This record gives sequence, C-alpha cells and structure tokens, in this order.
Amino acid sequence: MEPWLIGLGVSIFCGLVGIIYWAGQSRDDKQDARHERHEKALADHVKEDVSAHERLRAVETKVDNLEREVSGIRERWHDMRGEISQTLSSWYLSIIKMIGKDDR
Repeated sequence: MEPWLIGLGVSIFCGLVGIIYWAGQSRDDKQDARHERHEKALADHVKEDVSAHERLRAVETKVDNLEREVSGIRERWHDMRGEISQTLSSWYLSIIKMIGKDDR
C-alpha cells in the first residue's frame, strides 16, 4: 500500500476520533450547564421553601397567641357574666325583701 494512502487513512481516522471526542465534550458541557441550572433552581426552591416555612411558623405562633388571648377573654367574660348575674339576683332579692317589708 502506498505511504500517502496510509497517511490519509491515519489522518481520516484521527479526524473521526477528534470529531467524536469533540461531540462528546460538547454534550458533556451541555449536561454540566443543565445540571448547574438545576442545582441553582433547587437551591432557589429550597431558599423559598425555608422562607415560606418561617413565615408559616410566624403565622402559627401568632394564631396560637391570639387563640390563647381569646380563650382568656372568653373565660373572663363567662366569669363576669356569672358575677353580674349573681349580683343582680342578690339586688333583686334585697329589693323584693324591702318591698315586702314596706307592704306589711
């Protein structure tokens, strides 16, 4: 075989290997870029998720405090209502007794 044909065959073979290597590197670079975008998106999502959980925790704490406060107010209202009813009934009885004494 002619030496120039061997050189041409080796050149073509090296060129094909180079093209295949370049295509693989290009694909790897694209996958790396895509992977980095996904990692950044995941990091952003985690940051938003943590922020949302912190806001939710703050709202839940506020709701717990308000529920406790409303419960205390409701309890005080029931106590006051009972005291007012008792005071009014004792006043009523004392007025009735005073009216009853005046009629005799």
